[in-house]
Amino acid sequence: MNLGANKSTIDLRDMNITDVKLKSGASETTVTLPSTGRLKADFEIGAASLTLIIPEGVSIRVRSAIGAGDINVDKARFPRDESPDFETAPNAVDINIKGGACSVKVR
Repeated sequence: MNLGANKSTIDLRDMNITDVKLKSGASETTVTLPSTGRLKADFEIGAASLTLIIPEGVSIRVRSAIGAGDINVDKARFPRDESPDFETAPNAVDINIKGGACSVKVR
């Protein structure tokens, strides 16, 4: 998906996909990721706000390269940037984020 200046909500919760790529400029985007299967998710954002909603029961790995911005991972659900069972979990998301002046939340 290529998004420009926008405000969007994208719900992939019931999708059966293995790969998602999102490029976005000056935007405010909320993405709910799939609840089943293994997914590779790549996000490239500029001056943006990105919220990623991870369904219950889904393991994650988060890798990021962010300039003048921050990433906030819900430490109550995900105390580390990689779930202990990430490699073997049937439901998992491998998240890669590249960003500029951005704010990212993983919930």
